[in-house]
Amino acid sequence: MIAFPSDTLKNDTLPFPESRFINAENIRTHCRVWLAQGEEKGNILFIHGFSGSTFSWRKNATALAEEGYNVIALDLPPFGFSEKPSKHNYSVSANAVLIWKVLEILFPDKKEWIFAGHSMGANTAFAANALHPERVKALICIDGGGIMTRNPKWFSRVLLKNPITFYTAELAGRLYFFKYKKIEKLLLSAYGQPPDKDAVEGYLRGLNQKGTAGRIMYASASREIFVPTDKDLPSKLLFIWGEKDQWIPVKSGYALHERYPQSELLIIKDAGHCPMETHPNEVNDKIREFLKN
Repeated sequence: MIAFPSDTLKNDTLPFPESRFINAENIRTHCRVWLAQGEEKGNILFIHGFSGSTFSWRKNATALAEEGYNVIALDLPPFGFSEKPSKHNYSVSANAVLIWKVLEILFPDKKEWIFAGHSMGANTAFAANALHPERVKALICIDGGGIMTRNPKWFSRVLLKNPITFYTAELAGRLYFFKYKKIEKLLLSAYGQPPDKDAVEGYLRGLNQKGTAGRIMYASASREIFVPTDKDLPSKLLFIWGEKDQWIPVKSGYALHERYPQSELLIIKDAGHCPMETHPNEVNDKIREFLKN
């Protein structure tokens, strides 16, 4: 039986039964852990995309834990239930460092990992691989992937990373953007089909955490702490793409598959930008097959 660090449960009300809180890189990060059932086959970390959270993997985590994988999902700051301090670097590369710190604290004995990222989270998975390629057994990228860095100009940092912008964004989020109808419309575009009530409320719950809207501005102003490379990618690389993705068109999936000859590509018919939510059975079946071979 795995014994988690004693401080991981220090919270008055846990957001989910599987929740843990990890203090790493001077930030309190919310994670959810599903331990493998039966014989252990490996360890999977799910990394959500922009505006997502651990909720984004609700239709995948349990299924893969039942298959024998230890599964972790985390809320990358400033999203979900993770802390959102002002003096924090929210860049892709800084999140990659945070990921490894969290894994080392939660599972110090697990040295090999499978990273599964969605959209921007797939870019974060690439960056995390660049830090410790010897510890990454496989990469699974859903409607995203490749190397992405952003280093905003000084005037963008001044504009986006100040108290006036923070409080303006917080007010706009609370009064306008983070409302049921707005999120319903956003998910309709992302899913390519109408979202159900549970999906809308689940995303709203994460986005309505205090500080999210304001720190999104900070995230846009954060500079990368290192420039990742893709020279040491694992031999097992899978791209999964929604055929009707309106956010990152399927042609990007074909381009990545061509760029990385060792990769596999699965196009999911009639799916949009979030096939792991709208077509979970196809996604879960493909992940099982991919990891088994």
